Amino acid sequence: MKKVRSLLLFSLLLFSCALNSKKDLYKRQISVLLQNNFYVNENIPFYFQTSVTKSEERQKVQIMFFEPQMDLMDFTAILLDSRQKNVSDAPINVGFFSESINFVKQKTNKNDQTKLRFNFYCDIENPKYNCAVSFLEGMQRLEVFFVIEVK
Repeated sequence: MKKVRSLLLFSLLLFSCALNSKKDLYKRQISVLLQNNFYVNENIPFYFQTSVTKSEERQKVQIMFFEPQMDLMDFTAILLDSRQKNVSDAPINVGFFSESINFVKQKTNKNDQTKLRFNFYCDIENPKYNCAVSFLEGMQRLEVFFVIEVK
């Protein structure tokens, strides 16, 4: 019985540490993106494309990530309006962080995705986004920062 309790407590501790480290990663990446304090990485491990459909008052923006060069496990992404200095004031912030998504070449289970699409409406002509993605490679979390200009 003591072993079961110890194992349960240890599992809970590991789970809460994982949540805290992802939460800390999110806060740090938001801070880096808001301050424009990042090195733009030229080696993005996937392709992306943008498209805009204009209407009278606003435009629909689509950003798609596709064809990862390798399997990117526990993938996270933040796209933040580059003009903003305060995340709560930013009209356009998209991404996902809390779900466990694997961005992979070939889908083999329910959390796997071969393409990731962000669709949203925007009032700004040619918006520009500071982006941060992260993923696990083995036991190490890697990060890539880059800029997307929608035209």
